[in-house]
Amino acid sequence: MSIPNFPEFVPLDMSLKEELVPFFKNISSGMCENTFASLILYSSYFNYRISRYSDLTLIVTCEPKNSEPFFYIIGKFLPAAEYIELCSSPAMEKYRIMRNAPAEIVPQYGEELCKAGFTVELDRDNCDYLYSRNDLALLKGKAFHKKKNLVNQFLKLYDKDVRELDDLTTKDAFSVLDKWKQHRLEEGGDDGDFEQCTLALKNRVFLDLKGIVVYAGGIPSGFCLGEFSSDEKMFICHFEKGIPKVQGIYQAVNKFTAEWLPESVELINREQDLGDEGLRHAKMSYRPCAMLEKYLIYRGEKCTL
Repeated sequence: MSIPNFPEFVPLDMSLKEELVPFFKNISSGMCENTFASLILYSSYFNYRISRYSDLTLIVTCEPKNSEPFFYIIGKFLPAAEYIELCSSPAMEKYRIMRNAPAEIVPQYGEELCKAGFTVELDRDNCDYLYSRNDLALLKGKAFHKKKNLVNQFLKLYDKDVRELDDLTTKDAFSVLDKWKQHRLEEGGDDGDFEQCTLALKNRVFLDLKGIVVYAGGIPSGFCLGEFSSDEKMFICHFEKGIPKVQGIYQAVNKFTAEWLPESVELINREQDLGDEGLRHAKMSYRPCAMLEKYLIYRGEKCTL
């Protein structure tokens, strides 16, 4: 199967790897969604379908079960007039919301889009948190004092071992993931992104995902799984899991991941908070050096995502 030209769409699945991976190699936006792995891992949840608008532009439509359909553009954004024409196409009739519009389109096309009846709005819940790899590796200064104390407590309580994810250690990551899910369910929650993380671990090599497993006293207790950006100056952390009863495990995984990454990596993208106040507080507590802004563009009333 190959990606058809617009207005035809096909489901986004693993068979499209040979087309999509080279396409993403030429994208340097840094958005956590703009990778082949990220799309594949959430394709079932969002019911992704994809079309080729041009050699430089792909369109992905999304129909999640519990919210309004939307779409986004990967690659070169369209000039305002062309974007308006796209939204008027019968193929896009039910997709009145676009997500993940890059910040640079606002000064370029924002005024023209607003005059045409569109609203351009910062999607704060979906902005990516960017961190200095060096900051997370060293945890220097007063701002990171509590984090460093928790890592030190971990090191005092447990014999530490950090191993790269490979065919042998992946089974240990699955063990951590199962215990993480069990804890969530015991606490009355749902299984979160268990399905997507399971898919990622099973297809780690095919999706070119990398990471570490952290052991506490010989017991697998946490892991990080992600991928390098196309220029390899950023690491996108897709999943970070830990066994809650292991004191300081999340702070340890965070620090040990930053230490494990090569020095050529300048930034760590820890993705968005999705509007979860607890998650927002946790991400802000690590002092992001920047936020990768993403915008909504929509017609009519304010969207409900």
